[in-house]
Formats: sequence, C-alpha cells, structure tokens
Amino acid sequence: MAENESALNATYQQLLKTIPKEKAKFRTAVIASQRAWVRFRELECELSAQLTDAAPTWQSAYFVECKSRLAKTRAAELRQMLDALP
Repeated sequence: MAENESALNATYQQLLKTIPKEKAKFRTAVIASQRAWVRFRELECELSAQLTDAAPTWQSAYFVECKSRLAKTRAAELRQMLDALP
C-alpha cells in the first residue's frame, strides 16, 4: 500500500519538475488540483470506511486501503499529464 503512495508522490514531483517555465499557469493549476484531490481523498475514504458499518479497527483498515487504491489511480492520471507534456 505504501508503494502506491510513493509512486503518487514521485510522479507528482516529476510532473512539477517537467512543466516548462512558460507553463506557469498550468503548474499552478496542477498544484491546486492536487491539493483539492488530497482533501477529496481523505473525505471519500472516511465516508467509504464509515459506510462499511464495521468495527472501528476494520474501518481504519478500509480507510487505508481506500487511500492506497485512490493513490494508484491518481498516479496514473498524473502520469498521463506527464506523458502529454512536450
């Protein structure tokens, strides 16, 4: 699970480094989008865990699994952005 988070962070950092200086507006949008996505992920996974109606310990496990799954998806999305850059 930690590998998905590491892949996400590495891809995000690589994307930021690759954005050309003349694309400052795009860079700002990527940063804002990522911050909003992090907030979304926390709320989405919290809700998902609560909907399981499981014991608190299991809710915690569902929360962690959800974050990992969404990190993997987001890393792929950021990779697509990275691949689209000149």
